[in-house]
Amino acid sequence: MIVAGAIALPLTMGGAGVAMADAFHSHDATAGPDGVSDSHTSAVAHGGHHGHFGGGAAFAEVNSTTGPDGPTTEWIFAVAGENGDVVYYKGRDTAGPQGVSSTAISATSGYEG
Repeated sequence: MIVAGAIALPLTMGGAGVAMADAFHSHDATAGPDGVSDSHTSAVAHGGHHGHFGGGAAFAEVNSTTGPDGPTTEWIFAVAGENGDVVYYKGRDTAGPQGVSSTAISATSGYEG
């Protein structure tokens, strides 16, 4: 969906040379008579002083479903930096018989990016 690109870019924040101390990744996809579901969850702890937030942590979760009423994608992205910088995004995109809807909220503290 549209959000996939928006999530993929921030997850690569550290670029080349980032030493990952800890990471968790999960993916689940299902298909059945009522539609398709696809879920991704990632959590990463950055080591060292690389990337926008230095040594910090990032979390992303994207859940997409398609069924008789149309597609829906819900996503959460959060980063906490070692200097107290925090970024949080949450959103939902839907399309169906009643039209198209996109909702997003964000909050930041200490981040000037």
